[in-house]
Amino acid sequence: MPSELRRKADREKPSSGDRPVTLDEALIRDRAYHIYEERGRDQGHDLDDWLEAERELRHADNSRR
Repeated sequence: MPSELRRKADREKPSSGDRPVTLDEALIRDRAYHIYEERGRDQGHDLDDWLEAERELRHADNSRR
């Protein structure tokens, strides 16, 4: 591949920030937001909300098996 085409291909590669959101990430984000709302929108607990959402969804998935 000529260097000109290689440079163009490199520029067109999606960056990690452009990767599609997986269904699991979307579910976690949605549940984490609901946890935030249930807590009265008290800010500063985003990581705790995310981890709690992961735990809940993992538990729900395991109980379906």
